[in-house]
Amino acid sequence: MKVLIPFSGGVNSTYCLWRWLAETDHEIHAYRHTESFESEVRKQVSARKMIQWLKDNVRDFTFWEEEEVLPSHPEVLFPVRKDFTNTWNIGTLIPRWKSQAELLDRIKPDALVKGVSLETAGYGYLPVRHAETRSSLYDRDVKFYFAGNKTLDTPIDFMNPSDPDEWVEKVFYPMTENWIGRYEQWEAIPQSLKDLYEKPHDPIHENYSELLCRDCLFEKVQELRTDLTGREKDLELARFSQHGPYWAEANSETYRPSSIINNSLVKMLKDHITFSYDPYVDLE
Repeated sequence: MKVLIPFSGGVNSTYCLWRWLAETDHEIHAYRHTESFESEVRKQVSARKMIQWLKDNVRDFTFWEEEEVLPSHPEVLFPVRKDFTNTWNIGTLIPRWKSQAELLDRIKPDALVKGVSLETAGYGYLPVRHAETRSSLYDRDVKFYFAGNKTLDTPIDFMNPSDPDEWVEKVFYPMTENWIGRYEQWEAIPQSLKDLYEKPHDPIHENYSELLCRDCLFEKVQELRTDLTGREKDLELARFSQHGPYWAEANSETYRPSSIINNSLVKMLKDHITFSYDPYVDLE
């Protein structure tokens, strides 16, 4: 089977590519593109080193980098979930979705595997709820897989039920209840491959800001919460953030996936770190 895998060099896509190389004999085609909001050269260098490690230590595969940076896109606001008050700007993601559809037309794979994990489940899978993307990306004779699933043999039908909100309720949310999170994925990745991973910010935001840097909070939880296994960290984050097994607990009037994940990571660091201000006042 010819399999297409987007690879950024982040935790989710690294776990995805490594696992499909290590646990299958499929013909793997991986690619990387740079998006308009992330064009740091150090991340490109790190991703190339990880690709070479995988070729040297697992097996050979096809890899290329798309030459053009994905364009920016006008703001498109979508409710974060059906009947929820707050919105999410999917305009930042539409160029990514369009690029994937174009690559499916060009490469003609049998399957596409997306690197996702438990903490990405809070948005109700927006590509299916965006009619143009759902049609162009998923209404085709290609198998689709999520790397967050525990097994590699679970293709996902993105077109049934046909109603997008019904699909999210009946297919997506039940599926995410058993997803693997980023911390469990990180534990599974070989150490020598992890050594090549480039932190999202260098130097890390030690003092943080009042907006809180989610990427750096992820890193600090990984570093300081050694009392928890990867799975335990993922489930603690899901409990605080109301996604995965706790998706039904989200408040439709106040739920914001990005900010609630930031706040949940802060909660997980309580008694483990001193902030430059008191971020806990508004979280109690």
